[in-house]
Amino acid sequence: YIEKVLAAGSSSNWMIYSTALLERSWLEFERRKTADRAMLQMQALIDQHSTKLTLMQSTYKSIEDSAPAQDRLRYIYCVSYLSHFELKRDLAFKYLRSQVFASALNYFRELELWDEVVTCYQLMSKPHRAELVVRDRLKFGETPYMLTSLADLTQKEDLYERAWQISNGRFPRCMRTLAKICHDRGEFENCCKYLDRALSVQPLVPTAWYLKGIACMRIERWDDAV
Repeated sequence: YIEKVLAAGSSSNWMIYSTALLERSWLEFERRKTADRAMLQMQALIDQHSTKLTLMQSTYKSIEDSAPAQDRLRYIYCVSYLSHFELKRDLAFKYLRSQVFASALNYFRELELWDEVVTCYQLMSKPHRAELVVRDRLKFGETPYMLTSLADLTQKEDLYERAWQISNGRFPRCMRTLAKICHDRGEFENCCKYLDRALSVQPLVPTAWYLKGIACMRIERWDDAV
């Protein structure tokens, strides 16, 4: 179906054609050989919403020749096409999956997705920038993710407990991290305790089960280990 729509080329409506390009990009992103092309195509779709010169929209003629508003809106209620901000968010997460951290960071900052901004800084080995963002966001209120990120950056273990507390026991990442710290210190009883909390909320994490099995073996809880 997508190939049929794309074969129509310029004779197709702008929104229908753009939706087909977007659908093809989603499919191509899942294949290693075509993932880069898919991200470039999505970037071109995002640039269509701007009158600024960009890498994918490099001349004023291309801007002048773009479809007018009435053509773009003709099938707005018939076709499920993402908004401008949803397109940016989708592409940012694809950049993150592809380890294009700087490009992902630019979009996350623009969209004010601060949890992902902190993640990007950490993956880019910029812990000081990440800590600045975390402390700035905590001024507006504590969240489990920000407290856990601050704990990762400052090595203050009480912040993991605080994150678990304010999440009402619904944020397992802080408990998994605390369990790993206890395991590395040889505190296997505490490791199992924290992993039990995490797994009660999010059981489908194989690495957590594996770590619990090792900790149980160390304290000779063989039935639990098996």
